[in-house]
Amino acid sequence: MNIFAVMRSLSVLVLLLVFSMSLAAFWSIYEYRFVAGSSENLTTVYAFLLAMGSGIAVSLFCLFLTRGKSGRLNSKEALMLVALAWFIGAFFGALPFYYWSNFQGPGVTVEFSNFINCYFEAMSGLTTTGASILTDIPKYPKGLLLWRANIQWLGGLGIVVLFVAVLPWIASGSKKKIYRAEATGISSEPESAKIQASARNLYGIYTFFTVAQLLLMKFFDQSLGWFEAVTYAFSTSATAGYSVHGQSAGSLSPANQWVIICFMFIAGVNYSLYQQCLRKRFDRLY
Repeated sequence: MNIFAVMRSLSVLVLLLVFSMSLAAFWSIYEYRFVAGSSENLTTVYAFLLAMGSGIAVSLFCLFLTRGKSGRLNSKEALMLVALAWFIGAFFGALPFYYWSNFQGPGVTVEFSNFINCYFEAMSGLTTTGASILTDIPKYPKGLLLWRANIQWLGGLGIVVLFVAVLPWIASGSKKKIYRAEATGISSEPESAKIQASARNLYGIYTFFTVAQLLLMKFFDQSLGWFEAVTYAFSTSATAGYSVHGQSAGSLSPANQWVIICFMFIAGVNYSLYQQCLRKRFDRLY
């Protein structure tokens, strides 16, 4: 088995995950600097910077170890990559929660003080399971809650499918093996040469529905904040269920509850059917 190829691919996957933390990190900085009375403080910013730094350091170290040694991924390597991606992805996804809890000072205990709770929350979001260890959700900084919502959105179609979609250097044969190992049921045996285009189309459709729900929620309730709209759109598109309020969607207006109901149905449909519609094969959707 080519362990070096798996290690190199996982290193790049961690870099991709770390890069996605930047949205929540910038949100934390914005809340801290410009929003009066915000629960955001520098500890949240530090937590994201430390988590991103940890991911980058580990990834670069592994890339250094595997330079000139990586090769093609066969079926065994592809299966190992997909399996390890979930465990490792959840580990690095949990770091912002854990680092933040450690910045709270001595004697302050929160749900994220225990790393297994952080790991559970990240794994639940990444696998779009939706189970949570949090009891008083609104007390947590918005940056952490946005990252919590972002994790589930990344896992909605599978982080490995996203990995295939954005990295052109993966060999065509490797793409097909990874795609088949991760995306069972999403698409029907696309050709190797079309794997990346297929993955990109899936994420394009996924992003389109997410943005459409976001804009519709703002249209039907202009008092709804962008933070709430974004997190609910992430949660609905991923069919995960994380919320930023204790009442979940019960805190929203009836109009927005209907918007969420419609997009829950849309998100529950196999995305390859929407891809067939783009190719004007509407009979497949029917």
